[in-house]
Amino acid sequence: MVGGGPTGIAALFQAHLEGIPAVGLEAGPAPVATVRDYLDGVVLISRPTDYEVAGIPLDCRDPNQLTREEVLHYLGRIINYGGLTIHCG
Repeated sequence: MVGGGPTGIAALFQAHLEGIPAVGLEAGPAPVATVRDYLDGVVLISRPTDYEVAGIPLDCRDPNQLTREEVLHYLGRIINYGGLTIHCG
C-alpha cells in the first residue's frame, strides 16, 4: 500500500480485516505525517465520520469542531488495534 495517511491506513486496516497481508509505505517521517503537519489545535471542517475506518467511531468532544489531535489519536488507535505495519521515510 502506498501512503500512510488516513486513506492508506483505512486500506491497510480493511486488508487486515480480510486477512490479506499488507504493508504500508509512507514517504514522510511517520504515519499520518500530513495530518500531523497541520497547525497545532486546528479545527477541521471535515466531519468525524469522514475519518472513520471500518465503522469504528471517532470519538471527539464536539462533532462540529473536530481537531487535528483527535484525528491523530484515532488513527494511532486504528494502527495499533490492527497491528498495521507502515514503513516510513
